[in-house]
Amino acid sequence: MGARGILTKSCSEERIFQAIRMVAAGKLYVAQEISTLIASSIKAFSSLSPLVRLTRREMEILKRVAIGRRMSTISGELGISCKTVSAHKANIMEKLALDSDSELVLYAMKHDLFDLFVDHSKRKQSHM
Repeated sequence: MGARGILTKSCSEERIFQAIRMVAAGKLYVAQEISTLIASSIKAFSSLSPLVRLTRREMEILKRVAIGRRMSTISGELGISCKTVSAHKANIMEKLALDSDSELVLYAMKHDLFDLFVDHSKRKQSHM
């Protein structure tokens, strides 16, 4: 049936009985220490930049959309269908809470992302 209660090793006997009574009544029981840990983890995750929530593929597509590439071009560059590119772009827009391509470009500019999009390995050595 799955777990309906979460306790720690250090829970008192009274808490164990309280948890059993709650679970038997069809309720969920989570020890205070566990709920505090969960809450702090959620808070830490929500304070992270939305960019860390993007997958590697989504970052590749963000890069290309932000510099003005067409869906068909992105599709060819990455060897995936236009429909897949569109699905990734929709995920990006949702994760970054954006509504249009222009907002996406502004987001990239505002967060100084264009330097991340430059492939430094292809730059020529100019200091010789």
